[in-house]
Amino acid sequence: MILQTVLNVLTHYKRLSPDVTYVVAVSGGVDSLALLDICIQIQPSLAVPFHIATLDHGLRGQQGQQDAQYVVQVAQEAGLPVHHHTADTAAYANRHKLGTELAARQVRYNWLADVARSVTNGVVVTAHHANDQAETLLLHIIRGSGLRGLRGMQTIGSVPGHVDVPLLRPLLSLTRQQLAAYCQERSLQPRHDASNDDTHYRRNAIRHTLMPILQDINPNITQALNQLADNVSVDLDLLDHLVETDILPRVRYDQKRASVVLTLFRSWHPALQRRMFIAVLTQLAGDTDISHERILAAVDLAMTGQVGQMSEFSAGWRLRLGYDELFIEHSDQSLPLAAVVQITGEFDLPRDGHTEIAPGTILHTSSQPPPDVPSVWVPDGARLWVRTRQPGDRYSPQSTSDTRRKLKKWFIDRKIEKRVRDHIPLICVDDKIVALYSPKGWSYVETRKAAAKNATKIGFWLELSS
Repeated sequence: MILQTVLNVLTHYKRLSPDVTYVVAVSGGVDSLALLDICIQIQPSLAVPFHIATLDHGLRGQQGQQDAQYVVQVAQEAGLPVHHHTADTAAYANRHKLGTELAARQVRYNWLADVARSVTNGVVVTAHHANDQAETLLLHIIRGSGLRGLRGMQTIGSVPGHVDVPLLRPLLSLTRQQLAAYCQERSLQPRHDASNDDTHYRRNAIRHTLMPILQDINPNITQALNQLADNVSVDLDLLDHLVETDILPRVRYDQKRASVVLTLFRSWHPALQRRMFIAVLTQLAGDTDISHERILAAVDLAMTGQVGQMSEFSAGWRLRLGYDELFIEHSDQSLPLAAVVQITGEFDLPRDGHTEIAPGTILHTSSQPPPDVPSVWVPDGARLWVRTRQPGDRYSPQSTSDTRRKLKKWFIDRKIEKRVRDHIPLICVDDKIVALYSPKGWSYVETRKAAAKNATKIGFWLELSS
């Protein structure tokens, strides 16, 4: 049964990648020695090259060296290629300011990934089993993990920190007791790593202290936790699918900024809202560590916040609310144009010609404009110019009378962000605003009476370079 379980997993992956080379991680303990023996037995029927990889972390002196040499000996007797390495885990921990347990894990996976890359289509195979899965779930629960932590380890995944290197765990459905019985039946002589008894390490404390207590409450606690991981994995797959198909296509990206229509975001289930933030930040920032609390704060702000409010994620990334959209952006990004041309200063405009009013933005003016472009009447001798807003400005596209509305109120009605208003181009004839460029395009004065004598109808349009 155990052989068939491993064979099924490795055969399935071989169908996905026929020229695979399996790099089997072996420490010499019960679990990995059982895996090594199983691989030796199934290799002829699988017809796939197996390489054995054993690492001495450099933490246990002569005992660690002897364990590694034992693995080398067993593999060589079976005629399998062996990769053997001694690491300076203590130096790595000091250099990266990590605890010994985490440093050893990173050193191990970094080296295994390197070995896999050194062979043809290498795939790392580890001896993680059902008890490891149960302990992993408890670790994640203690840390306050979300669903991804409760999903636990997967039979087929990738090496942590190395998404380009596949990782198989063919023993994940088997218990430590089953593997120990297998070693006894096969007369194998596993090595014992005394550091696994040290309850100063969190995983060991869970294994030797917490799990026995839980087993008194539920003798099937290992199976129960594995069932939890399986159920969460299936549910999480559905959520990931919904995010991929229904949520992310609604997100618009622009360099270090993404945006979503606010009303749309507020219609989504909270689980999808949270996952949208995580997925978008991963897309924008890579493997950025965003706490659960900050994700919840972002959701709350998006649901109840006001225009211009912001919430920080980490490493300079933030959520900012607009009138109709929410923006996930880096703080070093300038304000989004959002279809608004922004200028600084003022410019006199010719009756016929063009003026660069902002980098890459040309305003054309013509007394003989193309059809269907905006136009205004400009009396002879009047100043035609473009500027930004000033205190007391009034504007109405419906009339040239003095009963215009305050420009500020016009901006508010159209939900133009306050920080953008100061840079919107306003076309003026003498002291009157006759046109402006808003997020929805040109708004301009519609003349209701015959143009004054000695006036010219001037058309205008923008040219935006890429």
